[in-house]
Amino acid sequence: AVVSTQSGLTAGNEYKSYLRKMDVFAELFQKYGALPFLAMNGSLQILHALLRPLVTNKEGGLVETVFVHPVRALPPVAVKEWPVTIGDGFVGDKRLCILEETGLRLKHKNTKSVDLYKVKVALQGDSPKSKIVLSYNGKDDLVIDPKSYDKRTSPIEEHDAKYVYVGDKESQWLSDIVGRKVRLMFCPYSLSDGSDNIPSGKDNVHILGIPTLDDFREFTNKRVEVDRFRPNITSTHHKSLDELRKWKRIRIGTVELEVDHGTERCLITCLTNGGSWDPDIFESLKRWAPRDPKSNKPLMGSYFKVLKPGIIRKGDVIVLMQ
Repeated sequence: AVVSTQSGLTAGNEYKSYLRKMDVFAELFQKYGALPFLAMNGSLQILHALLRPLVTNKEGGLVETVFVHPVRALPPVAVKEWPVTIGDGFVGDKRLCILEETGLRLKHKNTKSVDLYKVKVALQGDSPKSKIVLSYNGKDDLVIDPKSYDKRTSPIEEHDAKYVYVGDKESQWLSDIVGRKVRLMFCPYSLSDGSDNIPSGKDNVHILGIPTLDDFREFTNKRVEVDRFRPNITSTHHKSLDELRKWKRIRIGTVELEVDHGTERCLITCLTNGGSWDPDIFESLKRWAPRDPKSNKPLMGSYFKVLKPGIIRKGDVIVLMQ
């Protein structure tokens, strides 16, 4: 039987060598139909010598956690798996956003909105179609159904972007927390004309290595939470900064990704779940992290564009293709 690393097994150190071998055998069976015949004739050693230069894939690490951000500027949700598509990245990631009265998106680096990051976010399932549940102390939960938005509603033009208004109830719920009038908006890049009105965030897949974060924690001598960096994927079993410096093209399950750019960091790193604010985090990051050659901003993690769609699962092996 052909065994592939696209399985959702949570692989530890004891499985790493095994999975690498199985991945190579799977590719050989797919590419070379004569392999079983050669094996029966005792020719495996000859075949190995002939094909060894063609086997270039190697293991880069493991997927530790998968995150999705149902509402831009609110905390992420950890999920077991999530679909990834070309052009959209994580399907529905940041599909909802909050607009100020000025028409600009509310940003969590605005310290006046720290209370908003105390909102707890949950999904009723592991799917872009799952209902979103927002919770906040002293308020009834707000349940948002992504399939309930009226596709016939004309989009609102705000600062060269198109939005569909979600509703008065949802907007008032958030306005009460922020302390001023805001609007909850659905932000498709083009209005859906299909049976499902599931928006997409058009963001690349954001990967942050836990070894990188651990090095930064050691530098700061502080407990630095991963949610300060808002990744879609955290990775393990590789060296610090590999996801920024070494990963060019990778495969996770059936998904193939290519690096787009390093993640520039800003004051958002000062804010964590629960609304705590620590300005020293960003100052430390500026001293520790590599800098973008053009903007001179500190880099931590990388964005990857999708070359081949599929599903990314917790525990998937990250294979270096280039």
